[in-house]
Amino acid sequence: MGAGTLGAKLFLNLFRKRVPNLHVWDADVLEERNLFNQPYFDADVGTLKVEGLARIARTIYPASDTTIVTHAERVTKDTLLRGIVLMAVDSNKSRYHDVLPSIKQSGKVSFCADGRVGMDGGKAFGFNPANPWHLECYEEPDIESPIHNHPDPENLHGGCKTEFPMPENSDRVAAEMLWRLNRWLHLEQGCPDPYLNMLAWQYVPTYAEAHEYWDEDEIGGDAEE
Repeated sequence: MGAGTLGAKLFLNLFRKRVPNLHVWDADVLEERNLFNQPYFDADVGTLKVEGLARIARTIYPASDTTIVTHAERVTKDTLLRGIVLMAVDSNKSRYHDVLPSIKQSGKVSFCADGRVGMDGGKAFGFNPANPWHLECYEEPDIESPIHNHPDPENLHGGCKTEFPMPENSDRVAAEMLWRLNRWLHLEQGCPDPYLNMLAWQYVPTYAEAHEYWDEDEIGGDAEE
């Protein structure tokens, strides 16, 4: 969900994969400042992002038999979600107060991926919403200074709103989210390998990565790099 910097990349890749049904949620209208890192045209300024994205996808790859369903609205806790959900939103408020409650209430989401794009790095998550341990790790409700579910800055400017030094970060976040989706599909078919649930990286001042595995039993204990 989301048709901005990250969401548009996820959408176009999934469209090329010819997934049967592809839903996209976004209430935003394209602004001129969005053009620096989103796959739209100047003529699309002033139009709904979801409509422009669907048109561009069909133009790029008309042979795809994917059914596109556009939702020119925000996801709320009352939105009925099912299947596989890829989150590409600008704020933790939206993640944890709207999207995640909707997923929990539905009980019909088999996998969720979440991507976060920053000025000098990014994060990619993948988890099973039906697994209580996954939800606990993702939400971190009992930690005073949580790593993932932290408060949004007072003057929040998402990746879609501000020109930042490395817009290519969204390419890697999208790739990591889709890798987690592909990996999860293999796990559902019985692959025994442990699942890498979270990858985070930062380029400044030095390149650093952090990995998290949330299925303790599969890897012989708590493992975090």
